[in-house]
Amino acid sequence: MPNPPGVRTIGRILERRGALDGRHRVRRVPPPRGWYLPALSLGDRDLDSFDVVTGLTLPDGTEVEVLTGTALHSGLVGAWPSGPLTARHIVTTLIAHWRDVGLPSYAQFDNDNRFQGPHQHADTMGRVIRLCLGLGIVPVFAPPREPGFQNGIENLNGRWQEKVWGRFDHQSLADLCRRSVRYVAASRQRAAACHERIPPRAPFPVGWQLDLQAPL
Repeated sequence: MPNPPGVRTIGRILERRGALDGRHRVRRVPPPRGWYLPALSLGDRDLDSFDVVTGLTLPDGTEVEVLTGTALHSGLVGAWPSGPLTARHIVTTLIAHWRDVGLPSYAQFDNDNRFQGPHQHADTMGRVIRLCLGLGIVPVFAPPREPGFQNGIENLNGRWQEKVWGRFDHQSLADLCRRSVRYVAASRQRAAACHERIPPRAPFPVGWQLDLQAPL
């Protein structure tokens, strides 16, 4: 049945104005990496993104959570399986990681309370944020319901679950940790070969200690 005259008229108007031009999806050049932070988009600074993989259980019933991290420009990845994660454990892990690879300019997190800090007290900062500020790292939070900002870390989460968690039968947390260490080492080696220019990272300050009571 043909369209009524009114519908045909509207269609011709839309066509004249370009709304119906073409039959293919328009492809646009994506923005540069880190486009939302000017220094980051130029490639002069690096950003470490962190996340937590949850819902994993070993055959003996042990619950496993994995802190994961990846650098935007240098491709430095990390994956640290453990029992249920706390903010204290995350801080300890980040300190060891940054002592090993150096400090980024930015650290990005989602809205997990273990990263943000508790919400029951007004005008307070959590341990992870105090750690970043104490080391001169700018904390960045991905906007809620905007998954694109976390694409890099989500891709790492998927690869880790496929290559480590799903590929082997892990009899203990220690077995899982050993396999994760091997995967991280291989991933860093591949990243080093792929990245021609890596932004410099600041050295971890000698003798530095986290002071949770220091004024911000």
